[in-house]
Amino acid sequence: MPLFILKNNKAQVVAFDIVMATTLFIIIFSFFIVEINENIFETINGNNLREIKIRAKLLADILFESGGLPEDWQNKENNIEEIGIAKYPLVISEEKLNKFLDMDYNRIKEIMDIQRYEFYFRLGGKTKGLRPNENSVVVREVRIVEYDKNIYEGEFILWAEY
Repeated sequence: MPLFILKNNKAQVVAFDIVMATTLFIIIFSFFIVEINENIFETINGNNLREIKIRAKLLADILFESGGLPEDWQNKENNIEEIGIAKYPLVISEEKLNKFLDMDYNRIKEIMDIQRYEFYFRLGGKTKGLRPNENSVVVREVRIVEYDKNIYEGEFILWAEY
């Protein structure tokens, strides 16, 4: 009887070694798969995720915190360098907001130099641009702003399909 238990223990040890080796292999293999997916995700059709994040932050800052360049861009059709909709930082100008909302979507993208991306803007019930779809990389920038003597969440989304 003791001999049978001894043989059984050896079989259990061998089975345990196989299970541990297989588990370790699966963990290491999963780690490599996750790393590869993250690297692929960061380089989406040549668009670097970091670049999208930087652009979205910069554009939201300009849009919500500056009056644009030139300062009276809303009265001009040409030579617009930057679109800003603020009277003062985080205080929205009705005139500039309305001009922005009336502008052609592709013209805005051209001025903002984001032809490779899409954007979506929301302030209160007013929106401009294209909503991101489920197959896109989305960077959302939010600013708390004053508009029409009320406090709103101003949202600027820059996105790209992958």
